[in-house]
Amino acid sequence: MDQVLVSADDHIRYCAGCARQQQFEQPPCEDGHSADCPERACVVCGHAILVGAAPAAVPPAGAGADRPVTVVTVTARRGAGRSDSRAVA
Repeated sequence: MDQVLVSADDHIRYCAGCARQQQFEQPPCEDGHSADCPERACVVCGHAILVGAAPAAVPPAGAGADRPVTVVTVTARRGAGRSDSRAVA
């Protein structure tokens, strides 16, 4: 087992590109997040990940109080598929 010594600012995460634990760093943020930017990049291969809480879901364009959003749920069953479609106000 490798022992890695890191500072509080370093991030060790699983890298899918390297298929092992690697150090991730925060690249320069072009979206204006500054120090709060959720993007990290593997220092070995450059594979990018997002850290922190998931962003809130954004409703589709045109959906609003006067226009319901349709939710489709698909459930897989043995050899057959079933879908249930309903409108949510």
